[in-house]
Amino acid sequence: MDKVKNKQKTTASTSSIIKQLTKDSPDITYVPYSSELQLPGIMSLIENDLSEPYSIYTYRYFINNWPNLCFMAMDQDKCIGVIICKLDRHRDALRGYIAMLAVKKEYRKRKIGLYF
Repeated sequence: MDKVKNKQKTTASTSSIIKQLTKDSPDITYVPYSSELQLPGIMSLIENDLSEPYSIYTYRYFINNWPNLCFMAMDQDKCIGVIICKLDRHRDALRGYIAMLAVKKEYRKRKIGLYF
């Protein structure tokens, strides 16, 4: 029961964050990861902007284990920014980790990464 309540709280707070972000930059929308269909756009963006090549298994490791910690910045149907994170318990506290963060070159200096 507590897991369900915590997931509902996380989803509600994620929705309110996304609504706030879209007010600040109306041409860019911020969406949470929702399906494997978004993976090609994420991979393409990261492969173009980061020097480390990742296998599909690396993306799936992060996204399947922490789907609520993956967000994309979209310009219509094009993925122009992404952040992929994880959260682990370390001793008695939670520790967050940003695995990947990328914004398309032509969209930089518009504070897109700041909103992640």
